Amino acid sequence: SAASDVYKRQVGALLVRQADLERTADNRAKAEELYLRAIAIDEASLGRENPQTALAIERLGNLYDWSDDYLRAEPLLTEAFAITQKTLGSDHPRLIQCLSDISLLHINRHDYHRALEDLQRAQPIADKSLEPDDFLSILVLNNLGNTYRSLEDYDRAEPLIERVVEMIEKKYGPDYPRLSTPLMNLGIFARRKKQYARSLELLWRAETIREKSYGAKNSETARTLITIGNTYRVEEDYPKALETYTRAQEILKAVAGPYDVLLLLTYVN
Repeated sequence: SAASDVYKRQVGALLVRQADLERTADNRAKAEELYLRAIAIDEASLGRENPQTALAIERLGNLYDWSDDYLRAEPLLTEAFAITQKTLGSDHPRLIQCLSDISLLHINRHDYHRALEDLQRAQPIADKSLEPDDFLSILVLNNLGNTYRSLEDYDRAEPLIERVVEMIEKKYGPDYPRLSTPLMNLGIFARRKKQYARSLELLWRAETIREKSYGAKNSETARTLITIGNTYRVEEDYPKALETYTRAQEILKAVAGPYDVLLLLTYVN
């Protein structure tokens, strides 16, 4: 009956929201179970080629991507994009999230050229269908900048990240937690150009935001301190570099294992 179908649609949507919460809590097996149930219910009541079914498929693909299970993630994310495009049209804002998810999969696989193609497809849709300060517009620009950075195309990356910082500051304020990462990237760009004072200003600002948002004893705060220490080291201010590294190391000893400490100290920019 029609009432039964409405009920099933509501159940499918609720299961996706529950699965999202389980995923956030890192309960991956439970999240997978709930996403699969949502897909089965949505497909039975709405059909496979339906936007709600596509959303559940996309979320399951995200979960597999997050778990580094790329072989299962890619076909699901690709199918979700195809269904969304077919049912909602080629300029619908939902496609921006689909393409961003696919680009993240390629970034995680270090296939930056394919990620760039996905994001370049998403950007004109965002420009056409969203306000400039919409979260998805900011997300696309940020991911584009990060991808160009990974390709070592810094001349294209930096102005995009600068725009992201301006947009986040304007919409969310100067202490918004997600502002810390683009500020760190700008600090690293400044270090590459030997603009050490500007680099340190940006990086310390990112550290302040992360410490305020996540706490002083947090791995992200430690990561930022290591990046600051690297700038001190490059400009040959070794006492400050040592002081900052030591502070980061003490944090990591408290929140991570010895292997994690070594890994971060070795690989952070």
